This record gives sequence, structure tokens and C-alpha cells, in this order.
Amino acid sequence: MERLGITEQLKDKTKLVDGVPVAEVVAKGEAEIGIQQINVILPVAGADYVGPLPAELQSYVEFAVALL
Repeated sequence: MERLGITEQLKDKTKLVDGVPVAEVVAKGEAEIGIQQINVILPVAGADYVGPLPAELQSYVEFAVALL
């Protein structure tokens, strides 16, 4: 939101969620839009994944795996 310059406009509408997937909050109707990792959104019934953020706004989580 900061990079888009819309933090102040969304300040009163923003709800931070802790301990439960954001997609569940959206599916229950407690929020209209949620931002979360795609793999956490997809399995939640009642939440619709509409697409990723534009590439310039993305943050990526990198995983490394090794077998010893």
C-alpha cells in the first residue's frame, strides 16, 4: 500500500489479522479483500483468488532444500 501511495486512503479500512489465514476472514465476509501468499488462499472454501500483485509490488519467499 505504501508503494502505491494509498496507505492513508486505506488506513480506516485496513484490518490486520493474526493467527488465522486472511482468506478465511474474507470468506466469512469480515473483509472484502485480503492479501496473502497464493498457496494459503487456494485451499480456503469461499475465497476467490483473483491474481497476483504486479511484479514490481511482489515480495517473494525463497526456499532452499538439501538432501544429505
